[in-house]
Amino acid sequence: MVFWRRISPLILVAAVLVAGAASCVKPPDDEARKARLALSDLRDVDKALKWAPDELAAAAAALDEAEKEVRSQKSRLFLMRDYTKSIELYARAAEDTVLAKQAALAGKQRAEKNAREALDAALAAVVHAQAALTIAPV
Repeated sequence: MVFWRRISPLILVAAVLVAGAASCVKPPDDEARKARLALSDLRDVDKALKWAPDELAAAAAALDEAEKEVRSQKSRLFLMRDYTKSIELYARAAEDTVLAKQAALAGKQRAEKNAREALDAALAAVVHAQAALTIAPV
């Protein structure tokens, strides 16, 4: 009986520590949600697939890698899970999304500039053609 009185508090402390450790090991759901949302917003709003396909692919690949790491950690024993790498990968995916957005905006601006220059050149050609018609013999 004395043995159990000594061991019972130790078992209780060990159970509390194990429960505490298990509660600290949560998947990075918030980071995952933010990274997915940023990537879907980028696809919808900025037409990144058209203006920055390589950067968008890099961001999507980083997100896939982070989700693969989360699945890998979830398959492990709950005391052995470590989501540190997943959190880092989600942060990298978010950074890649920002870079893709910047590249998409730059590509769109470059295309708009090229279109304006082509329009100006076409208008100048029309004016030149009109001037040539006014002085041409009939």
